[in-house]
Amino acid sequence: MDVTEYEEDFRDPRSRAEFAALRARAAWSASVAMPEGTTTADLARERLAMPPDQCGTARNTQYARLGLFIAMQSSLVVAMWDGIDTGKPGGTSAVVGFCREGRVDAGTIPFRGSVKALEPSEPLAVAWIPTRREGSPEPSPRAGPVAPALDARLRAAWSQSAPDDAPLPVRWRDLATELRHLESLNEAIARTETRSTTGSPPANGTPFDLLQSRLDAAAGRSKVLAMRAMKLLVAVIALVVLSLQATMAWSWWAWPTIYLLGLLAALGFWTLLRRRGIERRSADLRLLAETMRVQAAWWRAGIREQASDHFLAHRAIAIPDLRLLLRGASLRGFEVAESAGGDDLAALRATKDGWIDTQSSYMNRKCTILDARMRRGGLLLRGLASLVILAALASLALTLADETPLSERLFAWVDFSCGATLTISLAVGLWQRIRGDREDLRRYEAMRKIFALASRRIEDALRRGDAAAAREVIRAAGKEALDEQSAWHALHRETFDELPVG
Repeated sequence: MDVTEYEEDFRDPRSRAEFAALRARAAWSASVAMPEGTTTADLARERLAMPPDQCGTARNTQYARLGLFIAMQSSLVVAMWDGIDTGKPGGTSAVVGFCREGRVDAGTIPFRGSVKALEPSEPLAVAWIPTRREGSPEPSPRAGPVAPALDARLRAAWSQSAPDDAPLPVRWRDLATELRHLESLNEAIARTETRSTTGSPPANGTPFDLLQSRLDAAAGRSKVLAMRAMKLLVAVIALVVLSLQATMAWSWWAWPTIYLLGLLAALGFWTLLRRRGIERRSADLRLLAETMRVQAAWWRAGIREQASDHFLAHRAIAIPDLRLLLRGASLRGFEVAESAGGDDLAALRATKDGWIDTQSSYMNRKCTILDARMRRGGLLLRGLASLVILAALASLALTLADETPLSERLFAWVDFSCGATLTISLAVGLWQRIRGDREDLRRYEAMRKIFALASRRIEDALRRGDAAAAREVIRAAGKEALDEQSAWHALHRETFDELPVG
């Protein structure tokens, strides 16, 4: 509800002043959106009609939605609670009950009805700090060491999602690492956003977009750093071979052999880097960036939904850190108060120009790039095949020559074997990339058509002045984009191909 209306629930002026001071210290704050058909004026009329110590149905519903919002968007809940189940909607006892047992009235879940970022069947750690309410007796049991209890709850939560063969200390260490990642992400978002306590969504070109762009850049940077490491390794191998050649009187056939063996080792190193998660992390970052891109577009169109809710409701993600990041990214800066210009045709047109048309242009440009890259890849693949054939003929000719010493014949075939292995490995990788490009091209063309059609439909709706229809097209386009992106993520996180993110 609106902050001014919420403050009416503070009977003591000191409590109201304390609440205002806390809000002033906060980097940002937001309000949970009210159900369709309910306004702040309705809450005010209901409040005036009720006794001072009672809340009406609409107000209770709003408190319940706030409690569920807190629970659904949390990876860890710390409850300062006296342990008494008051039965009040949205109270601490209701939040703890949802976290522990999934107790919830589906009709009060905010934003998406039955769609939740956290399903009730999933474990959710709750750390209870026994806290006495003012004017109430001491809680029972009395407060004990908080940190060990918190540690145990997190261990229990993590053990249900970690692989069975993973030692518990490893699971706990990984969870602690991912929680730090989430904390770092939230800090980065806080640094890039304006210090606002209104809950208003970022406008076009704000630091939120810069953060999403940084995620895109970080996704590509992981590949760039790995490629630089690969090039450095190849250069070191070349320097070592040249140094040995200058100081040791070996047969000249030995040096190509050593160099080719070094290149094979470098290829193995590159494969290891990819398998160790460089490109998987890149895929995760790009998925996060795309989710934030859709979320920003929905904000600007006045759509009170969370992109991560839609994604997590349709995809079973067994990657705990990605679930944390998706949930945290959509929460920060989420527009949950009055819709900021959702019915404003200018805001909807800005969303069309800034997201729909931009994505359509990107998809069109990417189709052209992929088509050209596929043609270059085909030429290079034929060149590698020709190189292997020429090397085989040269080695055969050298072997058949009577004047060639046996040692040089042996080195020639060793060189050919190493070179052929290296070339075939490169050719297989190139062929896989061409296959991936062909699949990407097909999907890019499909996405291009989706965004082009959405652009036309939004334009038609704007001409008619139908804001609701334009907003519905934007919502549908966002869902289709998330579905495509999640399918890409599931596929390319294993095949290490490129993701369709602009």
